[in-house]
Amino acid sequence: MKTEKVRVGVIGVAVQRHPQVHLRALKSMEDVELVAFCDVDGATLERACKEYGVKDGFLSHRQMLEKARLDAVWVVCNWRFTHEVALDCLKAGVSSFLEKPPGLSAQECRELAEAAEKSACKAMVGFNRRFNCVISEARRLVEGGGATGPEGSDVIRVVHSDYGKGQSSAVLRDRQGRPVPPIVVDALHHVDCIRYICGEVEEVMSANACHYSENLDSFHAIIKFKNGSIGQINSNYHALKVERLSLFARNAWACVEGIHDQISGGKVYVNGCWHDLKGEALMGRTDVVGFWDECRHFINCVKEDKPVAYPASNLREAVKTMELVEAILAGG
Repeated sequence: MKTEKVRVGVIGVAVQRHPQVHLRALKSMEDVELVAFCDVDGATLERACKEYGVKDGFLSHRQMLEKARLDAVWVVCNWRFTHEVALDCLKAGVSSFLEKPPGLSAQECRELAEAAEKSACKAMVGFNRRFNCVISEARRLVEGGGATGPEGSDVIRVVHSDYGKGQSSAVLRDRQGRPVPPIVVDALHHVDCIRYICGEVEEVMSANACHYSENLDSFHAIIKFKNGSIGQINSNYHALKVERLSLFARNAWACVEGIHDQISGGKVYVNGCWHDLKGEALMGRTDVVGFWDECRHFINCVKEDKPVAYPASNLREAVKTMELVEAILAGG
């Protein structure tokens, strides 16, 4: 890009956490200019424009795409509308950051990927565990601790994930009123995280249940990866918001977790030595979850005209994650 600042539009500026963390991250970047906001609620739109000093507000995302001059757009609206809105953005040739889930099926994700490729614009999905500093540091220590590989590193052989929330999170419905399993919308984070760590999937075995809800509220899977690693997912929507990820390699183990919040701390055992991990100490700032870093990564891709690649998830990566979700829902 020739311009010094990346001109960004944001679709979905409600007071909920996800839109706000993205807005604060983008506002803090000197090479980003927030030039247009869109929200279907007029009062919400007016408040956000005033708070962030944005002159152009739109009630329609199509109107915003037509009238605003944008280098990139953040699609952080309600998940029920992400696929439709993002498809319009990509067809308009605007590089797009999408909050998860980008679509409610692998096929919807494929449609988005094809639209991005046809218009030659960039697209990235906000799987922020890929940018969580605690997970990244735990992985680095575990992979380096065994020192068994040709370059002094070891493959993580087992990944165990626990992801849970209260019962209300299990009652999700799409725009037609049909039930949507929360692993598609929420626990999707850990499905992607395990696949991000272990690579390509070879085989899936799973069991799911409706324990306390008319919707599926319990998901359990064992995943064999092509590199020989094994992943295990336990996710339920019964009582408590909890996130825990355990990584195992030779002579090395890590457990990182967050209770009532995303992963923000943990312990690592490497060759007989213990390490404490605290997100704020690692990052030097309060955003330990990964929102700021994923936003920064996408801005750099747009500004430097480089493809969205590892560690980020482009839409083709998102297709693979959604295919894994569908395999878990199908029972393997």
